[in-house]
Amino acid sequence: MVHFYRHGSANSQLAATGKTYISSLVVDHVSSKESRSGIAVFYFDDSHPQYNVADFGFAFRSVSRQLMAQTIDPPTDILNLAEKYSAFFSLDEGESGLWSLITSSFESVFVVFDAANASEAALKDMLVCLGGNDVQNSRLHILITSRYPPPRSLLRTYKLPTIVTRASDDDLMTYIMHELGDVSGEKHLYPIPKDVREAMSDIIEMLDGIFPPLPRFGAISDTLNELAQVLSNVPSSEKSKALSQLALSHIEKAEHEKNPIQVLHLVSTLEEIGYKPTIPQIVDFLPFLGLYKKEDNDYTTHDVANMCAHFVSFGTWTQAMRIRSPLLQSHLCEEVSKSNTKGTMLRAALSYLSQEDFQRGACTSSASLKKRFQTHPFLPFAARIISLYTSRVPHQQEALDDFLRFASHRGSIDSYLQAADAWLYQDDDSYDELESAEQRWAYFPRGYGPLHVAAHIVGGRLFVKALLQQGEDVEAQSGNGQTALHVAAGIEDESETARTLLEYGASVSAVDDDGETPLSIAVVEGDLETVKLLVEFGADIGSLDTSILVECAEERRDVVEYLTGLGVNFPDEDQMDEDDEEA
Repeated sequence: MVHFYRHGSANSQLAATGKTYISSLVVDHVSSKESRSGIAVFYFDDSHPQYNVADFGFAFRSVSRQLMAQTIDPPTDILNLAEKYSAFFSLDEGESGLWSLITSSFESVFVVFDAANASEAALKDMLVCLGGNDVQNSRLHILITSRYPPPRSLLRTYKLPTIVTRASDDDLMTYIMHELGDVSGEKHLYPIPKDVREAMSDIIEMLDGIFPPLPRFGAISDTLNELAQVLSNVPSSEKSKALSQLALSHIEKAEHEKNPIQVLHLVSTLEEIGYKPTIPQIVDFLPFLGLYKKEDNDYTTHDVANMCAHFVSFGTWTQAMRIRSPLLQSHLCEEVSKSNTKGTMLRAALSYLSQEDFQRGACTSSASLKKRFQTHPFLPFAARIISLYTSRVPHQQEALDDFLRFASHRGSIDSYLQAADAWLYQDDDSYDELESAEQRWAYFPRGYGPLHVAAHIVGGRLFVKALLQQGEDVEAQSGNGQTALHVAAGIEDESETARTLLEYGASVSAVDDDGETPLSIAVVEGDLETVKLLVEFGADIGSLDTSILVECAEERRDVVEYLTGLGVNFPDEDQMDEDDEEA
């Protein structure tokens, strides 16, 4: 097994040295030279680090599909396994047959993991999953690109050849001249005058291999003077921040004043949590943030595109937006973390979901939901950020009135739940393809009332308490007989919502239509502290049947240790295997 690890310069805080571009060159080279090779590439989003091997799950599935698509008349056994398995396992386990069969179809296999940000344990387990313990497997070649250096233990175990790269001075000079030339109209300034070249050489030395975000106004000489002044007056640790502030300082003086900065904050915040919004999605949400042109006129897609053009790249097909400079993206995220942007977005999202169209209730078909997404492009994002930001904002009280207004309409609740569980809509083709594989328009839970949806929102304790103080029935049931405590019991890494419900008298013995109690849900899906709370408030641990205990043993070692200490006897491995065979 041949591994190759490429990462950015250790001296650069955020090296932007074209890792994806180099990966594409490697793929092109292999494609032109190797006729019997399989090639697969997976790009990792910055917002999703790989903490353990499970975080490589989507990458494994993508790589397998890419390789299977390159096989000619794949054998029936491969197709059968592909239908059965949706992820890869260690080669020490039986389920690894799919990966072994796929790779055996080629003389050699090249896998590129681009922009990885993985822990040492995740990388080790991933390499074992793909190559087993045979480090001499010459058929498999893995290229990993990253901003971060590889763990030393991997270098020793796998003898990884590594290359540390950074932007060359020539590349930086070309980049700066191209970017500034587009603005100043001096793009044909070649050969570069001696004084400009000398000024740029000094700046490039101070940049230390970083592609900077650049201010977009003025003559080239003026901009270079500003860059030189900023870089020479700040320590290395402040260089990224100073460059970003300089780039943004000019747009605050533009026609729309601070609105462009707020739009960039919105794009940056969504990108940080893994979403790349399209221009129509941003335009759809701006009025709810209180962002208008003069005289309360709404922005158009043309306005937003022009407003962000210098700092955002746009996808060619969907016009998905992404902050061009990693340095600027990090700076914007830092600015957001120090402001109340997320609180503002939470209130705006709740207001967005309270629109009259959503009060009519959930859509009744996949086609009607797609039409709703087309009419209200920001809906998928608004539905997804509610839980995320409720648990993160320090002043939830500010969003309480917006939540109560939203939760006062059952139709709004159903519309929210449906959008949150549906496929993320970006364009018709991708949505139709996803729906054809698995129709998720109807996945949402039915019959949720205000208290259920408050419990459903991670970190929604304040909302739950406000509703109970207003007289909401703590034992109100959803369409499948669940109480709000059932819902809260299934939330991972959060137990305060369940505590509030219990303190207001929620029954720990409530049973839903499927025979589930809050405890049976919590021991598999919820938080250990929630399990302890339920037991403290009288939940019967003896009511947990064998199937629940088996599932708990497979998923939750922390809960197993706690329940074992209380005298719960878990099935032994032989009994668990028998249960699996019967299932």
